Amino acid sequence: MVTLPMALLAYVIVSGQLALTKPDFSLPFGPRPLAFIGLMLAIGLLCSWLGTFCWNQASQRLPTVLVGPLIVFETLAGLTYTFMLRQAWPPLLTLCGIFCLLVSVVGAMRIKPKPVVVKVDTAVQEK
Repeated sequence: MVTLPMALLAYVIVSGQLALTKPDFSLPFGPRPLAFIGLMLAIGLLCSWLGTFCWNQASQRLPTVLVGPLIVFETLAGLTYTFMLRQAWPPLLTLCGIFCLLVSVVGAMRIKPKPVVVKVDTAVQEK
């Protein structure tokens, strides 16, 4: 519920900054308002709504053991897209973090759960 007011506050701050530094920039929708509005609607519907719908469906159908690694791979996909867009390799510290994430997911996937056997006391059960 806090997302919309924070986004609105950020939009007002950026618009104010643009008005001060670039007075010729057409506010509030930029130089191509139809493209801006169309893109924002597409991003809002496809990324937010459809993405949330798909995530909810996947997390309901998959066991918890698989949903955790999905969260990690979502982060890794975001990092991959970012560094591809920058056309640069990640710094060494970021590569170390990525390596640690991958090792932890592989390690978690290799763990085999053992069933827990619980003895039921018949004397307690009869009371």
